[in-house]
Amino acid sequence: MKKSKVFLAGILGLLTCFLVVACGAKKEQAKPYTAYRGLKVYPVTITSIKSKEGDLLLKAKTKAPDGAKVLVKPESGSDYSLNNNIASSDDSDGYTYARVENKKVNFKIGDLFSLVKETKDLNVAGTKMKFKAFAVTGYDEKFNQETMTATLRKAVTKAKIKTTTFKVNKKLAKYYTDLDKDDDSDDSDSDDKSSSDSDLDLTDDDYKELASDIQTAIKNDTPVTYDKSKKTILINTDQSASDSGMRQIIHEAADGDTDDWNELTEHLTTISDSLDDVSITIVNPDNKNRELFTVKGGKVSYDFINKK
Repeated sequence: MKKSKVFLAGILGLLTCFLVVACGAKKEQAKPYTAYRGLKVYPVTITSIKSKEGDLLLKAKTKAPDGAKVLVKPESGSDYSLNNNIASSDDSDGYTYARVENKKVNFKIGDLFSLVKETKDLNVAGTKMKFKAFAVTGYDEKFNQETMTATLRKAVTKAKIKTTTFKVNKKLAKYYTDLDKDDDSDDSDSDDKSSSDSDLDLTDDDYKELASDIQTAIKNDTPVTYDKSKKTILINTDQSASDSGMRQIIHEAADGDTDDWNELTEHLTTISDSLDDVSITIVNPDNKNRELFTVKGGKVSYDFINKK
């Protein structure tokens, strides 16, 4: 009889341990956020989308705490915009982050051009615009730093934020069609005085401007220059603390996590496809005489990950 009681006590003890562990695991899984390198990313549930004067006005609910910043990452735009935050507060001009208050947030997307491949797509009702909206804490970048850091992009990927799709409605299509007509009217007086873009060759100044655009698209503190003698746009990643975003992408790729690296090089390959006889090269931060990636005319000649 005593043995039976001991046996039952043992079983109950194991069952209790199992329940404690199981409940603990369930409680752990119930966290409303995904944590990554000091950031906590929360999903938001959009409850309303309206269009007004070419903008999208959105309402959403979330489990993020008061003060959490709400950002939007384009998923359907051009390569230059895919790493940008296009959300802002819906107050006045909206030049600040939208923030959570009482588990709710109102925000706007004022840059719809970042959600389409070509500007004329906004003139067509039914064009799909895709984006990921989320809340985040621990993100200290200034609002005028459009490009999301590599760390935040990685956190969003790990959080598996769902993509929202919104179709251009008739109201938006009319707004942007009328906007194009106004632009055409403003340009009509100068048509006879200037040649079309298709008749012009890219100059050194054009390539310098493109290098500046790439610098902004990647990370504002990553030096990007145009070397006229080599006809190469150089991404000169260095070892400074301010260039940590770019170095993090490289180090993660070297360690086998190539998601951000592949995304970056795919964008550079797309850009190079439209350039004449000019290469884009990512320089090795440990040896300035060596390259990590080179692409020309849309064709990759070297990638240190694939050893191509």
